[in-house]
Amino acid sequence: RRKMPCVFGAEVYRKSTGVLVVGKSSGNRRSVNSTDTLTVHPLSLLVFVDDTGHEALAGDHPYYGLGGFAVIKDHYDKAVQPAWLEVRRAVKGSPTAPLHGSTLGQTATADDFDVIRAFFQSHQVSRFAATVSRTTTLPTDIDAMIAVAETIRGHIINLVGTVPCASVAIIVESSQRADPLLRERFNKLDLERGGKEIPLDYCFMPKAVNEPGLEV
Repeated sequence: RRKMPCVFGAEVYRKSTGVLVVGKSSGNRRSVNSTDTLTVHPLSLLVFVDDTGHEALAGDHPYYGLGGFAVIKDHYDKAVQPAWLEVRRAVKGSPTAPLHGSTLGQTATADDFDVIRAFFQSHQVSRFAATVSRTTTLPTDIDAMIAVAETIRGHIINLVGTVPCASVAIIVESSQRADPLLRERFNKLDLERGGKEIPLDYCFMPKAVNEPGLEV
């Protein structure tokens, strides 16, 4: 079985390596610490989440957003993840070379974009995103982080209501600055279908892990 931090039956990285795994025991929400093994069912819904910009809309970041995609674990392991490694190979020359959208436009060729386009045409996954900017009008008691995170929470709740799954694993790319704020928003998430609570695991994963799910 392919090893991966936080999910898929992999050993969770210890805090010294940079991964912070969070969660509180509450019903079907699992508590995880740095020495646990977190096993996810093949029919679990994986929800990968990454941020962009600055939650305080500070400096040269006049925007903040969260985005990602959701996919059943079995399909991710057998189709999406291997296919994205081939995209990396075609565009960057190696399946282990990270492929970041923030720099892709500076170096990508027309052929590179054809490869990426073919990937998304062949692999249908549930994608989601929410952003705000300095020009966005928000209520005085809601900041950019709350507005964006609550919108993403709503997307996740809607997905769980429509996609049959055994459980849900939310995997957030770790950011030292934003982790405590995102933990507060997502750790309170309760999921159910037909009145039955859906088991939920929630963890942070560092960019250094180079997991395809945090790039797609």
